[in-house]
Amino acid sequence: MELNGTFNFSLSEAYLILLEHQKADRNLDPITEGVLITVYTLMMAAGVSANLVVSFVVARRPQMHTARNLYIVNLTVSDMTLCLVCMPFTLVAIIRRQWTLGLALCKLVPALQGTNIMVSIGTITVIALDRYFTIVRCQDGAKDRRRVIVSIALVWFFSFVATLPVVFYQVRKFELLKMS
Repeated sequence: MELNGTFNFSLSEAYLILLEHQKADRNLDPITEGVLITVYTLMMAAGVSANLVVSFVVARRPQMHTARNLYIVNLTVSDMTLCLVCMPFTLVAIIRRQWTLGLALCKLVPALQGTNIMVSIGTITVIALDRYFTIVRCQDGAKDRRRVIVSIALVWFFSFVATLPVVFYQVRKFELLKMS
C-alpha cells in the first residue's frame, strides 16, 4: 500500500518503524512505576478485604440471610473479581505497554473484564427493578429467593454472552502485523 505516493512501504512496515523508535525498556520511569504498583496493590487489597468483610457479615448473621441480600453478595463477588482479574492485568498492560501473557490470556482476560463490568451493571439494574416493584407496585419480589437466584444467574449468563465475541475477535498486535 502506498501512502500519498510519497512513501513506498506498507502500513505494517510503518508500524514497525514506530515501534523501533519507542522506548524498548520501560513504559514509565521507575518511581512512577513503583507508585503505580503500590497504589494498585493497596486498592486491590482494600477491595478484596472490604468485600470479604461484607460477605462474611451477611453469611454469619442469620437476620441478613434475606433474598435481597443475595444481590449484595453478588455485587461483592463481582467487585472481588474486579480486584483480582481486572486490576492486575490492567496494571501489567500499563507497565509493559504490550500484551506479553500469551494468546489464551489475551482473549480470556478482556472477556472476563467485560463480563465482570456487565455483572456489576446488571446487578445494580436488577436491584433498581426490585426497588421499583417493591415501592411503586407494592410487590415484594425479594421475598421469593428463587426469583432472586434466577435473576442473578440470568445477569451472569447474559453478561457472559454479551462479551463472548471478545474471545473470538481479540488479537494481539503481532497477529495484526502477520495479517497485513
